[in-house]
Amino acid sequence: MLKKFSFIERMWEILGAQPQDEGNAEVATLSDFLLRDARYTDIKQLIHIQKEVYHGVVSWGKTIFLNEFNGPHPVKYLVAEYKKELIGFAGIRIEGSVGHITNVAVTKKFQRKGLGTCFIHRLLDFARYHQCETVILEVKESNVDAQKLYEQLGFLSMKVKKSYYNNNEDGIVMELSLKDEIDER
Repeated sequence: MLKKFSFIERMWEILGAQPQDEGNAEVATLSDFLLRDARYTDIKQLIHIQKEVYHGVVSWGKTIFLNEFNGPHPVKYLVAEYKKELIGFAGIRIEGSVGHITNVAVTKKFQRKGLGTCFIHRLLDFARYHQCETVILEVKESNVDAQKLYEQLGFLSMKVKKSYYNNNEDGIVMELSLKDEIDER
C-alpha cells in the first residue's frame, strides 16, 4: 500500500528538523517522498543504492535480499521514492522477541532530510506489532552521524563486533528496549 507522507509537517515540528539545501541539490521536504513496501522488482535498485551509500561496496546482493524476503521470519522492507526514483530503503527482521534492523540506506543527496528517522519509526512500529521486547542494529564505527540519529531515537551502544563489515571495520551493536511498552499493554 502506498502512503504519501501527510503527517510530515508535524514530524518536522517534533524533530525540530529542517530540510537542508546542499548547494545545487534540489531541496525536497518529506512530504515530497513516497514510502512503500519494497518489491522483488526493487532489488536491483536496492543494490545500486548500497553502492552509492557504501562507497562502491555491496554488502547484500540479490540472493541475500531474496533469502531475506522469502525467509521464515517476518520482515518489513520499505523504500522511499522521489519523483519515481528509489532514493532509500530500510528493513527489519523479527526473530522471536527481537527485531533486527538489517539495513538503513539513503542516497547522499537525500540524507539529513528526515528519511532515516521515518524509516526507523516505521520499522519500530512493525517490531511493536510483533511484540518485540528489543530492537537491535549494527552501525559502522566511523558512521558517527548514524550513531547520533540512533541515540536520539533511544538506542544505546551495547558492544563492538570486531571486523564486522566487509572492509574489516568494527560494527557497534546498538539496542532499543521496547519491554516497558509491552509491559504497559
